[in-house]
Amino acid sequence: MKKALLTLLMSLFAGSLLLGQSLALSWDGVDIHDGDSIYVYGEISDDMWYEIQAHAVVTNMADDPVEVKVKRNIIDTVPGTRNQFCWVLCYGFDVNDSFYSVELEPGESSSNSEFSGHYQPLRKSGTSIIEYIFYNVDNEDDQVSMKVFYTIHAPSASLELSWDGENIPNGDTVYVYGEISEDMWYEIQAHAIVTNVSEDTVEVKAQRIIIDTVPGTKNQFCWVLCYAYETNESSYSVTLDPGASSSDTEFSGHYLPYGQGGTSKIRYKFFNVDNEQDTVSMTVFYVVSPASIADLQSGSSFGSAYPNPAREIVSFDYEFSPTVNEARLIIYNMLGKQVMDYPVNRSNGKISVPLHELNEGVYFYTFLINGTTASTTRKLVVQR
Repeated sequence: MKKALLTLLMSLFAGSLLLGQSLALSWDGVDIHDGDSIYVYGEISDDMWYEIQAHAVVTNMADDPVEVKVKRNIIDTVPGTRNQFCWVLCYGFDVNDSFYSVELEPGESSSNSEFSGHYQPLRKSGTSIIEYIFYNVDNEDDQVSMKVFYTIHAPSASLELSWDGENIPNGDTVYVYGEISEDMWYEIQAHAIVTNVSEDTVEVKAQRIIIDTVPGTKNQFCWVLCYAYETNESSYSVTLDPGASSSDTEFSGHYLPYGQGGTSKIRYKFFNVDNEQDTVSMTVFYVVSPASIADLQSGSSFGSAYPNPAREIVSFDYEFSPTVNEARLIIYNMLGKQVMDYPVNRSNGKISVPLHELNEGVYFYTFLINGTTASTTRKLVVQR
């Protein structure tokens, strides 16, 4: 059984640690902010007992003892999979609230083995999203939570996603940035092209799965036509012949912030009407922040890493606007820890970064401009 890869997506705009009134989460020395997303990766296996796991340590930050229980909230699961969780003991697949509690003294933490989330794909690929809520038995509003994205990677039998000539791997995360605006009709959009890579004609529908949204915002999606805010699955389908792609305007995700800053997370899934297991998806993070960040992006462009996977050196092409005073390339490991901070010349051109200090594995990179994140966070694989 190959080891599953656990990654934490740490928000680059977070300024301070968000905690429950009494409780904090962490794993392997890394803080998990309240409501954070954790990514656990696995692969298709013929072993019916193959599973991937999520873990967390709970710490009592209060001055009094706290009795802690766990709730499971299933947001979205791949049909045919199953999951369970352990807190003191392991519960059945149908149990959502732990029977037992753990009492934590002030400053005390649960053991590494006390909590675990278990996901059995049962030979099914795709992403399932499960939230775990740790709460004070004496005050259920005193809680801290994390959302776990269990992703089993396998190419769709028929479908692939791309945009602007760049492939979007199945289950990948896409960032869309905008600014706070007084215009109530201001919106930011996500796009994708769906391609039929099979030898048969495929009829494709789209589905929206709302993971987390900023209160007071709205969103909708278009697939053939645009649907109402409350609609999660397209009524219409697009028929794609072998090798054919949807048009640039066929799909779009629309996000209206209504003057609210913050990040909303929405997953879009495209599926074969004749075989709903044949799917491809992407998760979009709609990030709305003060206008200064959008201004920094205006007139600047950041190319993807190449080669990727990389061995000893990775390169980036870039172009900066005249407003850029300082730029840096930041690389994070899978736990969200910064492992490289590389200065970038303000002149337009190309940088090549040596990777000999990095071990093999999956990393994430972004560009900082004038001290502010100004590019999408993308994946970098180091492979030797």
